[in-house]
Amino acid sequence: MLKKIPFFLFLLVLFFCLNGSAENYGYLNVYEVTEVALITLLCMAVFFAITWLITKNYLFASLLTFFIALWNLFFGAMHDIIKSTSFLQFLQSYTVIIPVLIIINILVMRWLKKNKQLYPKLFLYLNILFLVFCITDSIVMVNKHIKFKQVKFTEPVPFDQTKVTQKPNVYFLLFDEYAGYKSLEDSFGFKNDNLYRFLKQKDFTELPTFANYDFTPFSMSSILNMQYVPGNFDKQLLTQPDVQQRFGEIRNGRYFPSLRP
Repeated sequence: MLKKIPFFLFLLVLFFCLNGSAENYGYLNVYEVTEVALITLLCMAVFFAITWLITKNYLFASLLTFFIALWNLFFGAMHDIIKSTSFLQFLQSYTVIIPVLIIINILVMRWLKKNKQLYPKLFLYLNILFLVFCITDSIVMVNKHIKFKQVKFTEPVPFDQTKVTQKPNVYFLLFDEYAGYKSLEDSFGFKNDNLYRFLKQKDFTELPTFANYDFTPFSMSSILNMQYVPGNFDKQLLTQPDVQQRFGEIRNGRYFPSLRP
């Protein structure tokens, strides 16, 4: 059965979701992950059906769908590895890497067509491999669930919530990666005045525009916790745990309880 049924197509999507959930445990909810899984499975099913109708060979269609889905799902991780590996950096441009991937796909198609006798072995190998991957990530998920703790500031700013007498609706608009009024005018001759007029009409307070690039989560954490984030991180090399720490602080911001009824 493992040599004939492409369980690995479903297992690939399951592994992708489990791996992402394990890596970002506590910061993704089940609905987000399920939505990604269903959309991915639907796209793979459509591609598989089209390939099967054209080739009349479900084994070939399964393997081709797998290889194309594999690099699509893990393109981001692959691109990060290329950018961080000195002898591969010539591939990091999209104008280079995308044609290379297209050529690789064509070569994979030709190789699969010429080696039909290997289909059962490939099915068996991929089914077992991704089953092991999924089991491994499931164990990692359970371990992270046991050890998980809500992220909060260790020394929060003292705040007397009894002094909050009014609890209005607050709308905080963050234009992430927005060029700003002056940059738009200088670079593109476009001031975007309509946006600013609209915000003023709605009594929004416009703050000075400045760019902090990768540090947006750090700024948001500082604002919503009414204090600067701890400086225990490398400002020249942000890591995923650093950013995840900030998102945890944002989710549990000290400011939110003061607005709750």
